[in-house]
Amino acid sequence: RPLVSLDIPNALAGFRYIGRDKSITISPSIKTPIRGPVLAPGSVMTLDYGENEVKLTGRVGEVEVSKITLSGFMGKSIRVFYNGVEVKAIVNIEDGHISIMLDNPVKLQRGSTLTIIGY
Repeated sequence: RPLVSLDIPNALAGFRYIGRDKSITISPSIKTPIRGPVLAPGSVMTLDYGENEVKLTGRVGEVEVSKITLSGFMGKSIRVFYNGVEVKAIVNIEDGHISIMLDNPVKLQRGSTLTIIGY
């Protein structure tokens, strides 16, 4: 029973990681801003989800990411940064969802950050 409580942070953030696709989906079920831990197989990250900025910071372990889908995120122009350096990505904005496909996958590991900013 105590292990069930580990799903609570992911459920509140609407966080889901699919390793086969290297994809992350974030669809918060509570009002933003959100700050807290999220769990993926073999990894713990910190999620900072604001109205115009989303930041994932690796804490323990490692996951590879090539696609990010966000709901409830504002911005008509999206920029993506990995460890402070802008990375190339294809962005599709449709029906309140933002889908971001990175040109090259990135590894979120201890201390690394993936930041998405909407303008």
